[in-house]
Amino acid sequence: MTEQQQRNCVRELARRVAEIASDPEMEKTRQRWRDTYMLRKPDRSPVWLRLDPWCKAEFTPEESLKCQIPFLRRLEWQLREILQHHKFGDDTIVLPYWKISAAIEFDGKYLWGVPVKRHKPEMVGGAWTFDPQIKDESDMKRLRMPTWRHNEAETDRRLNRLSELLDGILPVRVTAVPPLFPGMGRNASDLIGLDGLLLNVAAKPDMIHRLMSFLRDSVLKCYDEIEAMGILTENNDEPIHFSESLKTTSPDVPVRLNDLWLRTESQQFQNVGPEMWKEFCLDYQVPLMRRFRYVSYGCCEDLTDMIDQILAIPNLRIFVNSPWTDLATTAEKCRDKYSIVWRQKATDVIFAEDMAPIRRHLEEGMKLTQGCYRAIVLQEVMTTDGNPQRLYDWVATARDVSEQI
Repeated sequence: MTEQQQRNCVRELARRVAEIASDPEMEKTRQRWRDTYMLRKPDRSPVWLRLDPWCKAEFTPEESLKCQIPFLRRLEWQLREILQHHKFGDDTIVLPYWKISAAIEFDGKYLWGVPVKRHKPEMVGGAWTFDPQIKDESDMKRLRMPTWRHNEAETDRRLNRLSELLDGILPVRVTAVPPLFPGMGRNASDLIGLDGLLLNVAAKPDMIHRLMSFLRDSVLKCYDEIEAMGILTENNDEPIHFSESLKTTSPDVPVRLNDLWLRTESQQFQNVGPEMWKEFCLDYQVPLMRRFRYVSYGCCEDLTDMIDQILAIPNLRIFVNSPWTDLATTAEKCRDKYSIVWRQKATDVIFAEDMAPIRRHLEEGMKLTQGCYRAIVLQEVMTTDGNPQRLYDWVATARDVSEQI
């Protein structure tokens, strides 16, 4: 294909995406999420299927792509993946515009002053292990807080290139949000390793406190620098917390952190007790969470024994109930004061012999959470195990249960 033919291919795919985004049914989907997260009764609880990249490749394989120019090929894959996912029939949101990230960069070669090293597995999708650079307290002196800047020229280049390509089809929006993830365990384990983190909360607690203080202060410094740039954009159009605008000031006032959602979690602290979790994780996250309007907390970890402390977060809005968190406890304590993201166990869905036990599980959970604002979410799906129809069946079943209960 010539370059122009490849551009035409991308533009045609973008038109199809724009049609879906402008469909009145998609606006109903968007309203469903807004109501759920703004604590209003939706027409039904939303259902969200979120696939990992390896599973996405089963439905949109590399060999199906037509474009050869890398920039256009990436866009083609993204657009085809949106179109493919729409066929599942879940409540995944398709936006009527295309988002690109502002070029927010840090000074220096390494984010923390030292490299983050991992041993990669040979098998695709296998688990990697850490190669920690912080092995004892003497290594702490090697750490440096990153300083952030906005590369305006690069942002303009990205914007102009995409705007010219998608002209008249999808408007292009620049998005800018804080670049440092506030999951303190993720950042700490990158530096000290997961084993080093979990062993040393007991063996060398002072060192872990010193590390967590460094990470907390680094994130707060990042927040201050990004906010001072005046380039922040609202993030209420993200699928994990799609809502109405949280901004209360006039349009000419720059977006502040208090106008944004924050998503965080504590997966790396899964194997420590509630007291240690609070001491080494939550207490360091609280100053970060205070800067934002609303917080979504949780991911894959079991938070059953931590739920009271999480619900004490003043600006908490979304509690993520993993497959290992007791749903009855969550429903009893959250009631109609928070939104519950009720996550399903992917292995149970993919490897079930039929949908009967899945339906029973969904019905039981939806009955338990009656009176709560909740969404049904299936993610961490890395394979269909040769049965792609299972995902279509799961969406249809979850939607049916959602409409009935």
